[in-house]
Amino acid sequence: MKKTHWLLRIFHNYLSFIMASLIFIMMIGGLVDISFRYLINKPIPGMSELMALGLGILVYGSLPLVTANNEHITVDLISWNKNRYVAPVVSFLVNVFSSLMLFTISWSIAQVAMDFASYGARSSFLEINLSMIAWVMSAMAFMCGLIFIAKSFPGKSSNQDKEKTP
Repeated sequence: MKKTHWLLRIFHNYLSFIMASLIFIMMIGGLVDISFRYLINKPIPGMSELMALGLGILVYGSLPLVTANNEHITVDLISWNKNRYVAPVVSFLVNVFSSLMLFTISWSIAQVAMDFASYGARSSFLEINLSMIAWVMSAMAFMCGLIFIAKSFPGKSSNQDKEKTP
């Protein structure tokens, strides 16, 4: 992240720390659960539920980080970078289309979160409030859509492709 607002840098650092901590906790939890399962034939109750919910938060929580750092896996079937007139238009259209898709995903997850909240959906074993998890996932997808919108209108010196090349 080059020359960004200090508040965005702080948010990026905190979100990175939270996602790294979550994946570490999931790794340790999986290790302990599998070890208990095979060594003493006693798995940790609710661990599969925690892993499933943690994975959902991890995927949607990491999405804004990946988008902000231009770390998506991309495949160019046609190389538009050679034409300096077409490349910005293609980049703009891809960013706008991606943001529209993420706003749609965010809206869909928000609908599910409202449904969960309306009947008080909870996870089956640990009784975790599912609407809160769905709201977090929806907010992260929305945030990623906003990042794509911001990338659609780059500033004079914020060319993301030049930032990656040494």
